[in-house]
Formats: sequence, structure tokens, C-alpha cells
Amino acid sequence: MQDLGVVECVDHSLAYQRLTLEVSRVIDCVPRAGFLEHSRLRRVRLDRPMLTAFIERWRPETSTFHLRVGEMTITLHDVAVLFGLYIYGPVVTRTYDRDWIFECERLLGRLPPQLAIRGGAVKLQWFRDQFTLVPPYLEDMEEEQYTRAYMLHMFGTRLFPDSTTNNVHLRWLPLLEDLDVCGALS
Repeated sequence: MQDLGVVECVDHSLAYQRLTLEVSRVIDCVPRAGFLEHSRLRRVRLDRPMLTAFIERWRPETSTFHLRVGEMTITLHDVAVLFGLYIYGPVVTRTYDRDWIFECERLLGRLPPQLAIRGGAVKLQWFRDQFTLVPPYLEDMEEEQYTRAYMLHMFGTRLFPDSTTNNVHLRWLPLLEDLDVCGALS
């Protein structure tokens, strides 16, 4: 496997870097699931004056930025390149309501306490408390559970942060059930 380097991007929370993987077998599951490039993204400081300038130049009627050199927009291909996400394949449009407690126990091997879960969303702190210390010897099922927890934490801090940036909804968990398939979803 080639080293793809570290890509810099905007992170809405420092929480992403608080859950790290150091056991090689768990780290090896991340590329298998199709999230290697995204897992290597790091936080950069926001340039607030630049963001303000772009916001002022945004035209919602054409979904473009109006600049001196012409119009510019962000494409799906741009997002794929910046975030290392797959954009070709079966599209994820929605997830169905499930018994999230059951799904959590089945796919993560642990149950969050009632205080850590609300409306299908789990506090990110619970993931950091439960999955930061990885035992040196894992069975295959445990390896996949730690990988799912790491990727769900990544979803809650990077891909789908909520307005509080301290919860992640468990609707993404069933999509991570088969690590060999989830990376092919668009």
C-alpha cells in the first residue's frame, strides 16, 4: 500500500484527533472500508476574513461564487478529491429507523448508557471513553467493532457533525456493518 501523505482540511472540532488508533490490525481495517484518505485529514485554522469574503460573493440563485475572474462553484468531484470519498457506486439516500440500542450492541459490542444516547444520537465522548484504549490482542469481530467505532467517531466530527459537535447519530452504523462493502457506497 502506498503512502498517500497527510491532507489538510477544515475540521469543525478538535474531537476528531482525540480518538486515535494505534493497533495495526484496526488501522488496517480503515482502508478496507474505503476511508484511508479521509482518516488522514488533519485540522487547520479557519481563515475567517476569507470565509466572510466568499460568503459575500455567493449567489444562491446560480449556486456560484462571483469573483473578479468569473464564476466559480464547488463540484462533487472537488469534494471527492478534498475529502478522499468515493462518489461512484450505490447512493446512500436515507437510513431507516431501527432499534439503535440493539444495533449499537450488535455492531460495536457495547451499549452506551442511557445518558449518552438521545434520539438515536450518541455522545462522542462515549466513543473516546470506550474505544481509545485498544487491547493488544483482538479477535476479528472485536477488530471490526473498534474500526466501526473509530469511523463513526470520524463521521460525527468530520463528515456529519451536528450543531453541537458532540454527538453522532447511529443511523450511519448499519452502513458500516460490512467493512468490505461500505467503502463502495457513494
